[in-house]
Amino acid sequence: MQRDTNGIVDLLVIPITYGTDAYSTTNGERQKNLTLADYRRSQVEAACNAVKSPSQTCRVVLAPILIRSDAYLQSNLDLFVPDLDGMYILGGDQTIAMRVVASTPFEERMANAYHLGAVVSGNSAGAAVQSRNMINGYVGNNGPENGFQQGASICGPTMAQPMIRAA
Repeated sequence: MQRDTNGIVDLLVIPITYGTDAYSTTNGERQKNLTLADYRRSQVEAACNAVKSPSQTCRVVLAPILIRSDAYLQSNLDLFVPDLDGMYILGGDQTIAMRVVASTPFEERMANAYHLGAVVSGNSAGAAVQSRNMINGYVGNNGPENGFQQGASICGPTMAQPMIRAA
């Protein structure tokens, strides 16, 4: 709310973690995932409305980015309005998320919005992709209980790295 400068709190909800394959989806799966993501968008909107000031309006938009080709569509890039106040990355599969957006124009727009002051948040995998290192697997018979042991986990790239490098 504090980031808002024009009375409209502009938030972008990003479901890049929702797919089962970063490169293709069926129409049925796409519709199911976008319906679930829109429900989450409505929850973010309700949360925004619960804490905004009476003079503010919440505008919460779902970015329909489920597969990599979506991250190149101009209509999705245009969702980054100049005064974007925040981005919320939904939970799901963090490895899919990185395959969907890494090194795409959509990731570049996310980084630009971040550098212009947009707040980045998320839950579960949506939070994990914001960290410098992201656990995206384990070596051998190791699992989450061994995650802090050296060499037990496989760490992969995240969106935070391009955002940090550009700073």
